[in-house]
Amino acid sequence: MEKPEEAVAAIKDVLLLIFFVFSSLFVCGQEQKVDAKFLYNYYEQDGNNSPVTGGIGTEELSFHGPSIVVNVAIDSASTFHFDGGVDVYSSASTDNIDFNVSSASAKDARTHVRLGMSHYNEKKEQTIAYHGSFSIESDYTSFGFGGSYAKGFYNYNTVLSIAAQIYLDDCRWGRLSSGEELRLIYPEEMRGFDWEDEYLRQTYSLSVSVAQLVSKRMNVSLFTNPTLQNGLLATTFHRIYFSDVSQHRVERLPYNRFKLPIGLRVNYFAGNKFVFRGYYRFYADNWDVNAHSLELEIPYKVTPFFSVYPFYRFYIQSATKYFNPYGEHLSNQEFYTSDYDLSQFTSLKYGMGLNFYPVNGIWVNKNSGGLLSMELRGGVFNRSNGLNAFYIASVFNFGSN
Repeated sequence: MEKPEEAVAAIKDVLLLIFFVFSSLFVCGQEQKVDAKFLYNYYEQDGNNSPVTGGIGTEELSFHGPSIVVNVAIDSASTFHFDGGVDVYSSASTDNIDFNVSSASAKDARTHVRLGMSHYNEKKEQTIAYHGSFSIESDYTSFGFGGSYAKGFYNYNTVLSIAAQIYLDDCRWGRLSSGEELRLIYPEEMRGFDWEDEYLRQTYSLSVSVAQLVSKRMNVSLFTNPTLQNGLLATTFHRIYFSDVSQHRVERLPYNRFKLPIGLRVNYFAGNKFVFRGYYRFYADNWDVNAHSLELEIPYKVTPFFSVYPFYRFYIQSATKYFNPYGEHLSNQEFYTSDYDLSQFTSLKYGMGLNFYPVNGIWVNKNSGGLLSMELRGGVFNRSNGLNAFYIASVFNFGSN
């Protein structure tokens, strides 16, 4: 399942071209208002429950994700949106698909692009938007289509938002390798037999939220995001080991999954210095996974132009009925997984963010604009089954005052 380095280089070249095109548009555009964001994310993790090797083994992974977001105001009511990027990662776990340390399969890249338009009607207090998206990596191709509608009431004291999204995915490998047949990827020692007939996946998502301004200091929002998935939901290069037979198999999961999260957000402005942002979400699905998330973020304004915000998130999840650890499944079961993302666990995420946003920008040219503000966020993630991670996220906002 090696992917030629030329394919990864081509992906990077495409993103670089897009970046320069939109950067030129930003610098040269005089008649149209253009703003842009450059984002860079870094993530690394380690653990000992890799599903590639049946629920044991290294989960070491590092991830780099540069991306750009550009908004171009066509007129006073319509805006064109673009965002795209390349996610590049190296994974010791993925390398074990072939049991070949430091092979080409240890590295992969995903390119993603989304184009859209939004239309704002001030008199009706509403915004209508629609977009299309595309992403590709060595063993995955996805097309997405979506739209949203936001309606304000009583001068936006109440806002109703509805969004719908469809993703059409193909889970076969080979599109980035010239002359290769499209096929699912199985572990090295299990090839030559078609373990799965299905290779397509469809995801249908609906998001509904209601935001309410309760007082001058507090606003509250309720939201739900029901999601239906059909097709291949298992990962075909995840191994499964059994307690009653010596021969192992590939992961097998149902061909449908319904997810239902329901949540609440509360923002409270405590004077000129502090803001309290609280978040709670309940999640349930038809695989018997139930979860609770609780998050608190407290921005503190150090100066009128600089703020810091510590954050903390607690998460607890029950296991799917299809999960068992390494070597504890029975061979007569219809479905089975040893992916610890579907196991019972608790996790903590905590860290700090910095936001710098001077009134006149950081570096701004009066004619063409420039760097207006920047944000840096770093955090640590710990899971009760031993998975530990660290990440840094940065955002640079460009535009004109």
